[in-house]
Amino acid sequence: MKSKKIISLLMSLAMANTVCANNFIYAQTDTPVDIEKSVYDWLVEYGSYDTDKNGDGVISLEEYETMEHMYIDLNYATDLSFLEKAKSLRKVDFSNGTITDFSVLKTMKNLRIIEFVNVPVSDISWSSELDLYMMYLDGTKVTDEHKLSVVQFEDYELPAGHRITFGTKPKGLLDCTFVVENNDIAGFEDEGKDTTEESFYNCLYGKSVGETTYSVLVDGEVVGQGKIKVVPSHIISYAPDENACKVKKSESVHNYGNGTMQENILFEDGRYYEYTSEGLAFRGEGVKDFYFVYSDDNYIEYTIYENGRLDVDKKTVFEDGVESTEDNFVLKEDGSLFYVYTDGGSKKISDNISELLSSKYAVTQNGHLIAFSQKDDVKDYGSFDIKKFFYSYVSYVLDENGEVSAIRSGDKSAKLLCENVTDMGYINGTDTLVCVLEDGTLKKINNGNIYDYKRDGEFTLKDEPYYISYSNPSTMYIPEKSIEVAGITPYVDDVPYMSSIRSDDGVEYFTCLGKYMAMSNVKETFGAFCDGEDYIILIRCNDDTFWEYRIGADTVKKIEFGNDDVTEPGNDDKADAVTLVRLLKYLVNEDGADKDDKGFDVNEDGAVNVVDFIMLKNMLVSE
Repeated sequence: MKSKKIISLLMSLAMANTVCANNFIYAQTDTPVDIEKSVYDWLVEYGSYDTDKNGDGVISLEEYETMEHMYIDLNYATDLSFLEKAKSLRKVDFSNGTITDFSVLKTMKNLRIIEFVNVPVSDISWSSELDLYMMYLDGTKVTDEHKLSVVQFEDYELPAGHRITFGTKPKGLLDCTFVVENNDIAGFEDEGKDTTEESFYNCLYGKSVGETTYSVLVDGEVVGQGKIKVVPSHIISYAPDENACKVKKSESVHNYGNGTMQENILFEDGRYYEYTSEGLAFRGEGVKDFYFVYSDDNYIEYTIYENGRLDVDKKTVFEDGVESTEDNFVLKEDGSLFYVYTDGGSKKISDNISELLSSKYAVTQNGHLIAFSQKDDVKDYGSFDIKKFFYSYVSYVLDENGEVSAIRSGDKSAKLLCENVTDMGYINGTDTLVCVLEDGTLKKINNGNIYDYKRDGEFTLKDEPYYISYSNPSTMYIPEKSIEVAGITPYVDDVPYMSSIRSDDGVEYFTCLGKYMAMSNVKETFGAFCDGEDYIILIRCNDDTFWEYRIGADTVKKIEFGNDDVTEPGNDDKADAVTLVRLLKYLVNEDGADKDDKGFDVNEDGAVNVVDFIMLKNMLVSE
């Protein structure tokens, strides 16, 4: 937290220096929002995260009244009257200037976070009239005694197994330590330790039913106390569904470009579903696999069907013949290797491929190991009768002759590391890669080199390294956007508002929007999805049933995956508005228009013209 504030301070000083050094030029000749002109120009140029929402370079009154976060250098303000119209502010960052009276802030009842950096404020008694979550002071004249006269030490009540955010009110004022009296009843963070320092993300964890107290220490002296009460937790349990279809794969992604989250679910019988903020959608059947490739702040979906079809972002690239895929690369049954662009285009990389080992290596039909990329750069490392292959920055090959070779990225040839090898892999429970020689000794392999390695006792080898995973995972949920649910508007910036923690016995304890929910038999959770009315967490249980927890409504409901009609993404013959716009761009030869006219010849007369546009428009209207 301190490092964050130091960075914030440096940015503030740098921006102020830049303004002064360049003789700040007003960005506007008038002020659509009737506020002090120097303040308006600062906000246009530097000072807000969401002021000019439509990006037209002008701050309208509506935009100003609805902004939630403002950063302002007070060197450009003579008073604080400009804040009166910013009614929706939830966070404000002040820096520099000579203003000392901030009592006007007590009328801004939506404020939750206030930061002062190099501001000569000394009186913050007005803050007691606000429901502040956090106040940060750096380079001010507020004394420690005055801080103590303002800060409050609250009492807490929570169910056993849950955690809630914890600290002084507001957080950030004191440099202090918290100590809980009875550590068997409650503790701090997920581990339930008995002490913790004041920080932005402190959590109080309820261990067992009972009551205790906590003390607040500054420089070793107790300056305040509060009570902690832990009550019984109601756990939702149910009889596992023995007939639930087994899930083959489930994966969640967050598309940062458009701010949406989704969960894709593939069952072993080939049924494929997508769960988004709009609800559950049946994507099709006969699906073999799916995965996501990151591109331009979004995750692009690749879907592979049992019949060899490949869809990229719901658009069919290959109708059939797909053998295997690795990221953007596709191997077809005829041995041709393609690079598939995220917009659905493709180009051939090589022929005569028998196996795709990774997104960089493949084996030719005559047994040669090759490395490739989308830039038509294919390297041939010679013939290998491959027994095992380990792909990384430095890749390793164990062949049937007992030889281990290394290939570093960019190498022109493979480097022989060791001979007389019978097996190779990661020692189970570690990330140590070793090879086993014929005499039973081990050699450790790391960064393209080989070393002597002694290992006492029995061991087993795995093809993948072991990464530490916690038996009781902890999750902090982030919303798509801020909406009001149950009278509370979660604000994305800085304030944690949803969390969960899972116990060793599979019980997940959710704490969201001031509500508590616990459910047994939980395998994993996804969320939080915002459907415009509520926040939703998707819960997958050990029996592969899925449940929907609606936080604002405080309801838990099992999701039924029915026999929906099959959809065929990429093969929809119906007219749609997107296709209509694409056709119009094609006809007027607009920049960025589709160069491929496939599907535009509606009347199938061999030409694409305005007649096709009219027919397509009529089809759209009739539907």
